[in-house]
Amino acid sequence: MSYVNYIIDEPIQYVMSEYALTSKERIEQLKVPSEINSNTAKLVYVYLKSVKEATLEQLCESLSLKKITVLPILSILNKNNFIKKSNQTYVVV
Repeated sequence: MSYVNYIIDEPIQYVMSEYALTSKERIEQLKVPSEINSNTAKLVYVYLKSVKEATLEQLCESLSLKKITVLPILSILNKNNFIKKSNQTYVVV
């Protein structure tokens, strides 16, 4: 490896390893509790965890789901203390 290649490749390898570490940490942060079984409930939970908070309308629009689908999921997640409703927004506990 020439000196020029070393100088160019070294920062790229560093950035790639940092990116991989960040991705791994991000995946760890978005893990879903094993008690949440429904795929749609998992989707709602991961979305809320990634955006920090969302209204019912934001959830429905972002996930392309109808209110009639999302409301019971939010109710169950809230009842089981996975999320909480604060004013008009939902947040992960």
